[in-house]
Amino acid sequence: MEIVKKHKNVLKFSLFLLTASLALTGCSNKATMPSAQQKQQNRQNQQQNVQLGVYMGDVAQDQNMLTIPVIINNTGTNKTVISSQNFTLKIDGHKFKSLQVPGETSDFHDDLASNGCWQNTVSFYVGTKLSNKLLQSVELTYLGDNGKQIKAEYIKSEEAPKQMITLGFKEILEAKQILLLASGKHKAQAVKDTLEGPITEDCPASVLRNLSNVTVIIDEEAASLLNNK
Repeated sequence: MEIVKKHKNVLKFSLFLLTASLALTGCSNKATMPSAQQKQQNRQNQQQNVQLGVYMGDVAQDQNMLTIPVIINNTGTNKTVISSQNFTLKIDGHKFKSLQVPGETSDFHDDLASNGCWQNTVSFYVGTKLSNKLLQSVELTYLGDNGKQIKAEYIKSEEAPKQMITLGFKEILEAKQILLLASGKHKAQAVKDTLEGPITEDCPASVLRNLSNVTVIIDEEAASLLNNK
């Protein structure tokens, strides 16, 4: 593995590529944090490295039920769990919890890995048939790991992706050359876990240290927690 540290100004030309930096998987350093305070800090770091995008499609109404297609993307470096209890539908000041998701139990918890995507339809029982005006005011939110409500962005049916590609760790390891880019202080913990932490499934990217075809390019802020600078 070749590690190249650049000044952040030198990397500005490639910042548009860094949105996927360290998106190989989620990294955490649980084994090296035995104290309660350190475990709490680790949980906070993990929450900060879960970045969810929530999207909703057209609302379908059938008698007293509303059904909404939902997509959730995790662009952070840590995994998270999608929970049925975290969905809330807001209509004219009233709140409703999800009733049913096809193929899931009423109270489900699905793992969502870094760079992963969850998609399904979520149904809500609202008790009455809504007017078109109320249907247009429907607001869907999802409770994130940091305790904040994430408002779903509306995607028109014609704008919704018809196909998606999932790039797994297996495909990454089969590449002839792997280039890993990281920029910014918010990537510092993930960089440290990847380059100096234990090689563990908690941080699958750490296995890249054993490969000779990997080049890591990081700026000063992303390298700020490294012992060997």
